[in-house]
Amino acid sequence: MYREQASREGRLSLIGLPKTALALQRADWTGLTVEYDVIETPKQIEDSRVASILEAALDMIEVGNGEVSVTFHEGVTIEIYRDLLDMSRLKDLVTPMEIESQTEYECVIEIESLPAEEEK
Repeated sequence: MYREQASREGRLSLIGLPKTALALQRADWTGLTVEYDVIETPKQIEDSRVASILEAALDMIEVGNGEVSVTFHEGVTIEIYRDLLDMSRLKDLVTPMEIESQTEYECVIEIESLPAEEEK
């Protein structure tokens, strides 16, 4: 178990999103139910924005029973599961196009890579 966690944290540190990685590790250390997997290093993703979305999602589950799952691939997928979701925490952080699916108990946010010409 510790070896698997260390391997996961190692892959997380290599994706080039330090603020996002820190938010995930902090959540892990505080005992929130957070799962993450690095399938591929995301390309052209804004670290500060993903970290802000992730912190809002973590705030949502901190006050109730819930879970956040993050998958890093060519983009980033954030899944939030909670007994009742208050989407107001995310309204200024994600666009309607990024919400892949949403019910009163779950929300899937898909953040795609920016095309190379939009790189900052």
